[in-house]
Amino acid sequence: MSFVRPFLVKDIVEMEDRSAFQLSNPWISEDRTTAAVCSAIRLAERSGHLKTRRDEALAEMVQSLQATSPSLHLMKQLKEMTAKGQQLDKTTTEIQCRLMDKETRDITHLGILESKISQLDLLSSHLQAVVQSKDHLINRLQQPFVGDYLKIEATYHRHVKELFPLVASCLAELSSNLETIQWTSGFDMKDGKMDGALTAISTSLAHLQTSFQTICQLRNTLDNFESQDSR
Repeated sequence: MSFVRPFLVKDIVEMEDRSAFQLSNPWISEDRTTAAVCSAIRLAERSGHLKTRRDEALAEMVQSLQATSPSLHLMKQLKEMTAKGQQLDKTTTEIQCRLMDKETRDITHLGILESKISQLDLLSSHLQAVVQSKDHLINRLQQPFVGDYLKIEATYHRHVKELFPLVASCLAELSSNLETIQWTSGFDMKDGKMDGALTAISTSLAHLQTSFQTICQLRNTLDNFESQDSR
């Protein structure tokens, strides 16, 4: 007994320390109510008062305690919620990183920077060419030309600008004017011919007036038919 007592005292001290640690730690897997019992069972197994059980039996006891203990079930749910919260924070951080990358890609992506630098180089070379050819461009713009072949002095530009609309209208009526000229050249103005021409013109006008009245009457008749059908 003298050899057993120091061993038991040491185990009891360890059991009390472990129980105090388990009571002070709320995240431990074992329930507070079962922690002291488990420590006592372990102490009895070490001292030889109980038969040593296998780890499988202990695992089954732990599973049964976790299934029947509401506090252990709550702790398990809290652990799952903590893990899901960490995953949610990770996803949110990744989304924010992608949004920041989208907003700052113009100055952070090397490919985009290289394309913008090439565009700026092209624009700079074009402006440099314009500056170098400034005198040539000024002389070209000051040349008194309208088109490539028509040479007009600068003092007559205003008159030419007013002339072109008139020329355009004359060109549009050129075919009808040519027909009038052709008819006039073939018209006989000798004595005795004018009366016949005037008579033919008056007859044509009378036929034209009669046709116009007939068309107007026909249109009125059609309008009356349409109004009656709509009623």
